[in-house]
Order: sequence, then structure tokens, then C-alpha cells
Amino acid sequence: MSGDKQDSIQNSVFVLKNELLRYSEKLINSDSDNKSNIADVIYDVMLKMGQQENNEDDIKELRKVFQAVPLRYHVQVLRSFIDSYYIKNQLGTTVIAGNAKSDEIVNELMATTNNFYLEKNKILSPFEVLYLTIQAYLEPNTLKNVKRREQASLLFGDIKFQKRILNDYLEEYESKFDSKFGEESTANEEI
Repeated sequence: MSGDKQDSIQNSVFVLKNELLRYSEKLINSDSDNKSNIADVIYDVMLKMGQQENNEDDIKELRKVFQAVPLRYHVQVLRSFIDSYYIKNQLGTTVIAGNAKSDEIVNELMATTNNFYLEKNKILSPFEVLYLTIQAYLEPNTLKNVKRREQASLLFGDIKFQKRILNDYLEEYESKFDSKFGEESTANEEI
């Protein structure tokens, strides 16, 4: 890959991270309790981007910027967004130690990623995997299950635990799929 092409991609990564931060600010400001977190932001962004009739300027901009970032760089975007979000919102940079509960959630995220890859021969963006997992947690029947409700509570309600889960998931995702990406692969592109 040429240096100019790499510079362009890195610029797109930076722009997408900043657009996500800007959107997270908007979400936090619209939440009277100011309790938005990474999972909320990602879920809201992916939900609204998936609504083709949604023509809000910030959503149109996010769609455009997402399309400019090849799939193999989504891990970099998400890591950068997580770190910047925690710094900007004064949540600290320390990542707490993982445990069996965080491992269960990471395993579920990886299972979603692996199943999609095996069934469709496509690699989902980590953003899409988080959206699908969150969507599954929001199903009424899911929350009736005590274990699933506890997992949802940890992923959504414990901001320090959330960072551990996301960091571990991104490490596993990258370890498993980085070698499978083509140089220019984009979200949902067949491998």
C-alpha cells in the first residue's frame, strides 16, 4: 500500500473516531441523567445508520466516514474511540482485571463474530457485532434469564468493566481475523 493511501486511511480513522466522539457528546447532552456509555453510543449509531430514512446530518456524516474506513481498521477506530471517550469523560485510563464474567461476554461477542463468518463467509465489523449483541440483550425474553440480565448489567452498567470487555474482545477479534482481511476490505465485504 502506498504511503499516500495509508495516510488517507489513517486520516479517515482519525475522522471517524472524532465523529463518534462528537456524536457521543450529543447523546450525553440529550440524556438528562448523563449515563450514556460506549455501548449506548455504538448501539445508537448503528441503529440510526441502519435506518435508511434517517437523514440527520450527523448520521449522514457517520455513514460517509464509516464507508471511507476499510473494515480491517475498525478495530483501530474502536480502540481509539474507547480511549478518547474515557479520557474526554474523565473516566480514567486504567483497565480493570478481567474475570470469568467478562470472559463469558467476550466469548459471546466472539461467537457472534465466528458464527457470521462461518455461515456467511463475511467478517462483521466489531461495531456490528456489538450492535447485534446489545440487540440480543434487549430482547424481553433474554432479560428474564438471570445470567443474561447480569451480563447485560455488566456490559451496560459498569463502565470500567465495559472497557475490559471491549479491550479483550478487540484483542481476540484482531488475533483471529486480522490475517483474513484483504488490503481494501470494507464492512460486510466477502472475504
